[in-house]
Amino acid sequence: MVAVLGLFAILYAGELLGWSLIGRSVLDGRLDFGWLSAWLLLILSIVPLRFAGGWLEARIALDVGRLLKSRLLAGALRMDEDRVTRQGVGRLIGRVMESQALEGLALNGGMGVMVALLELAIAAWVLSKGAAGPLHLVLLGACVVALGLLARRYHLRLKAWTLCRLAMTHRLIESMVGHRTRLVQERPEKRDAAEDRDLQGYLAASGPLDRAAVAAMSGLPSAWLLAGLAGMAPAFTVADAPSATALA
Repeated sequence: MVAVLGLFAILYAGELLGWSLIGRSVLDGRLDFGWLSAWLLLILSIVPLRFAGGWLEARIALDVGRLLKSRLLAGALRMDEDRVTRQGVGRLIGRVMESQALEGLALNGGMGVMVALLELAIAAWVLSKGAAGPLHLVLLGACVVALGLLARRYHLRLKAWTLCRLAMTHRLIESMVGHRTRLVQERPEKRDAAEDRDLQGYLAASGPLDRAAVAAMSGLPSAWLLAGLAGMAPAFTVADAPSATALA
């Protein structure tokens, strides 16, 4: 994991250096063939580094996935038989399904969070060098706080939605197991009443979850873009205008 983070740090540094090389030529109004060649070589060198980063991430995913599955298997073998009997087939199948989601979250989400923190630190450093450095840092911090609040809201709604979905899985599997008994004992016009209630509850839990996801994943990035542009406005109105490099 340290190697992956170090590799991504090198990649981001290379990208920033590439932008500085080509940006310097554009802002100076002349294109030097030597600096252009250096920029092209830098861009080409990033390609194998990205392949190496993907290979390291795949190795981590395999190692973590193997450890997680071993841990889950060990826990399953230690489960109390009476507890397994009380839970029923439906609840156990739902737990197995959730273990798949847990593995995907551990593999993709964990690395994504670490890389995102690295990106955030580099972005803050770049913004601090700009024409509205202090103001942009304050706005970035405010957006990070807002993201934390939206993530908390999304987490609570996701938890309620997941519990509802697990309960639906449990009741569906148990109904399939006892389907013959239901055909004999239940009245046909009331046979689907429980399923309808489950679907209504699932729909009621899905709406707030989707709204929270839209606010966090679409609304906040748009708000940050508008806030960032607004933060640039004072730089165009002051008497001592910043340099073209700072504006860029």
